Amino acid sequence: MKAVAQHIAVAAPKRDLDWIKSALQVAISLEHATMPPYIAATYSLVVQSFSAYNLLRSIAMEEMVHMAAVCNILAAIGGTPRIKTLNPAYPSQGLPGGAEPDLYVCLAQISKPQLENFMRLEAPVELTDPKYANETYPSISTFYQVIRQAIIDNADVVCTAIKAGGKSNQVGDNIGFSTITWSDKAGCLKSILDAVDSITSQGEGLIGSVLYAGDASGGEESHYARFGQIYYGHQLCDAHGGAQPTRDTIQDYFKGHEIPWPNVTNTLAVPADGYAKLLE
Repeated sequence: MKAVAQHIAVAAPKRDLDWIKSALQVAISLEHATMPPYIAATYSLVVQSFSAYNLLRSIAMEEMVHMAAVCNILAAIGGTPRIKTLNPAYPSQGLPGGAEPDLYVCLAQISKPQLENFMRLEAPVELTDPKYANETYPSISTFYQVIRQAIIDNADVVCTAIKAGGKSNQVGDNIGFSTITWSDKAGCLKSILDAVDSITSQGEGLIGSVLYAGDASGGEESHYARFGQIYYGHQLCDAHGGAQPTRDTIQDYFKGHEIPWPNVTNTLAVPADGYAKLLE
C-alpha cells in the first residue's frame, strides 16, 4: 500500500481512476486504524453507560460507518477493498500510510493525553496546532478533500466504472451509509460525494463548521467536539453568539452542563507484543 505522501506527490492531472482506487484503500486503512484506540479507551471505563461512555461509543461506531462508506465507494468504481490484510501496529508513530507521523498511537485507557491525541486526529483545520502548519496535509480531512477533487475531475470515468458494475459486494444499512449503484451521472456523482462529505463533516478534521456536523448528519456534534466534552468536562455551549471557535477561544465552548470524569480501570497500555513477554 502506497503512503499518503506518495499519493499527494502525484500531480493533480495524473490522479486518475487507479489513483483514486489506491487512495481509497489508504482511507480504508486509516478509518480501520482509528477504531482500536477509540474502543480500547471505551472499554477502560468502569461504568459503560454514562456520558463519557456514550460519547466514546458513538464515535467508534461512526468510524465503522466511515470505513463501510469508503469500502462501498471503492467497490462501486470497480475496486476491491482489502480488509483481511489490514494489520495496524500499536503502539506506533502515526497511522497506516504514514499519516500523522508525529502522533503517538496506542491502545490504552482513557486519559487526558489520549484524548489530546484523539482530538488531534479529529481536529478541524482551523484548530490545528501551528507547529503542524508546515505539513502539506495537516489532517486526514485534507487527504479526503484531495480524493474528492480527483473524483470530480474524473467524473466521466468514475461514472462509467459505476455503470459497468463493481466486482465486489457493497454493504448497505440505514445507519449512515448506503450502496452506490448506477442511476445517471449526476445521481452517481452526488451519492459518492455525499458519502465523502458525511465522513469529513462528522470527523477527521472537518473543514468548515468546527463543532457540528452538517444537515445530512442531523447537525450532531463532531467527533472533535465529543472528545472535547470529555476532555474539558462540560457539554458544548454557544460561547460567542454563533462565531466559530479559534485556538484562543475553544475552551469557552465547553462550559455547559458538567460531564464528570469517568471511573477508569487501571489497565496497562498494550505493548507491541500484546503482553506476550509480560505473560511469560
